[in-house]
Amino acid sequence: MFLKIEPHWRALRNLMVERDWHWEARQLLKREMDATGVGYAELAGSLRLKGMKVTAKSLSTKLNRGTFTLAFFLQCLDIMKVDEVKLR
Repeated sequence: MFLKIEPHWRALRNLMVERDWHWEARQLLKREMDATGVGYAELAGSLRLKGMKVTAKSLSTKLNRGTFTLAFFLQCLDIMKVDEVKLR
């Protein structure tokens, strides 16, 4: 069995090339919130009306992590009445 090990610098370079998709998702949702004028408290209140257990603080934490599902993202867009999203 032959095992090829890449030099450390090459592995690091490959990691740096990867896009930070959590950051992209976070920025996209925050950009839509800004465009529609919806704040954390208002969005959290609307999500609670739809049955989600969320506060403005927990929403802020979730968005700052950028680790939310596509379903959550779509729910937020629906609440903000966003029909189209520009990815770039």
